[in-house]
Amino acid sequence: VAAACRDDTGRGRAAEAEAEFSTVLKADGTDQAAALFSLGDSQFAAKDFGLAEESYGRVATEFPDHELADDAAYSQCLSLEKLGRLDDGLKKTGEFLTKHTKSPHVAAIQFLQGEFHYRKGDYPTAITNYQKVAETQGDLQDDALYKLGWAQRLSDKPAEAVKTFERRSAEI
Repeated sequence: VAAACRDDTGRGRAAEAEAEFSTVLKADGTDQAAALFSLGDSQFAAKDFGLAEESYGRVATEFPDHELADDAAYSQCLSLEKLGRLDDGLKKTGEFLTKHTKSPHVAAIQFLQGEFHYRKGDYPTAITNYQKVAETQGDLQDDALYKLGWAQRLSDKPAEAVKTFERRSAEI
């Protein structure tokens, strides 16, 4: 049923998918965490980030030991970013880094934390977040170097910014 709901949403029938998910959530024996997570995915795809944030948040808090808990917490943080809720995003990314230290999303959350600080104009703290991600060899390293350079530039550290941008250019 969850797959059918995702298919409905993909065709632009988000309201029908949500009604179907409500039925699934009430059914006995249903993996409610997986159903809620899928509902969050449907809401996110429909750009209803407020409802997606709520659905993902419920998975993260009501099912903290579920295999999808860290994915839900990560997706909740992404939803908060889309909503522009910077303070809430900083709180949730901080909680994520405390609770999910082994998650594959740690670098992405550190980058997202940098984004929240950057958007608030707290460039020195954003620099710290971007530096952590820039030291990884992951997919976000290039983006982290780019944002690190800009945060350094906006923090009146032009010499550091130049070095960062040169490093980024050398690694591309």
